[in-house]
Amino acid sequence: MRTISKATTIRLTAAERHALDALSRSTKSEARMQLRSRIVLLAAGGAATREISRRLGCTIGTASKWRVRCARRRQPDLGRLGDCSHPHLESRLAL
Repeated sequence: MRTISKATTIRLTAAERHALDALSRSTKSEARMQLRSRIVLLAAGGAATREISRRLGCTIGTASKWRVRCARRRQPDLGRLGDCSHPHLESRLAL
């Protein structure tokens, strides 16, 4: 019998959460950047990957990809949000 693996956990600092929230609500940011930031915010809030895909209207694969990418690239030595979503996101989120 096949079991569903546990979703990758994402923890955000208050500053990262604020920056992602602003990016997800911005009317001037690219739609793909808004989607990625919403995926990461929902994942950090504890939502399951399937729930994220249903709520945002994306595929399960897309939700899973951005959850895993963010979690993998956020290691103690990296520590910056720009490393988890998109190479150019760092400059957009500069606080």
